Amino acid sequence: MSLILADWFTTISLIFGGCCSNAITLEQLTTEYPLSGSLITAFQFLIISLHGIPTHIIWTRYGPRFKPPSYTLNCLSGSGRTFLFHFALE
Repeated sequence: MSLILADWFTTISLIFGGCCSNAITLEQLTTEYPLSGSLITAFQFLIISLHGIPTHIIWTRYGPRFKPPSYTLNCLSGSGRTFLFHFALE
């Protein structure tokens, strides 16, 4: 039980710490350079988007394509499961 709590504490503290440090850094930069807020936000978006591309894109001989979705019954909600079973799409 204590190992699970330690894992949760570590995860929550890293997420909270990263978010707070990002907000503080953004505020300090925009205090020093008032017109740079939109540029910083755009670069953050670009970096995160480039980081996530390999997760969602595959390269084929025709160029980049989105990976096909992989849905399982475990990730669908109750209404999604009902839809699959009702229409026998499983």
